[in-house]
Amino acid sequence: KGNARVHAPFMEQHPNISGAVIASGAYIAGSTSLSLSGGYVGTLSKGSLINFSGHDKAYMVMSHVDALLTISPPLRKAVTNEVINYESPYILAYLDSDTPNWATARKVSQIQANFVEELV
Repeated sequence: KGNARVHAPFMEQHPNISGAVIASGAYIAGSTSLSLSGGYVGTLSKGSLINFSGHDKAYMVMSHVDALLTISPPLRKAVTNEVINYESPYILAYLDSDTPNWATARKVSQIQANFVEELV
């Protein structure tokens, strides 16, 4: 089976932040709290998704207070001064079956596919 980057289907899930957000410092796999730096203004939205440059894993924002970010699940791999992607986060995933479900009704078509996150 092949895999693909799947982008979260959310638009403007972080409406209260702008600018570059960086996880400042070095964090080992398993960390859940990170200090932030960069030229950002505002806060990341609780319950929304982010990912780090160099990661094909999405993380949920649990809290962002001042310059402290708490995420879930814990980091799968180390992060060192990495940019946080909050505008278009993605995961590495594959289809859980070889046949997506198609439905057609007059002029409207619909496809349903289930993706499974590939944990590397």
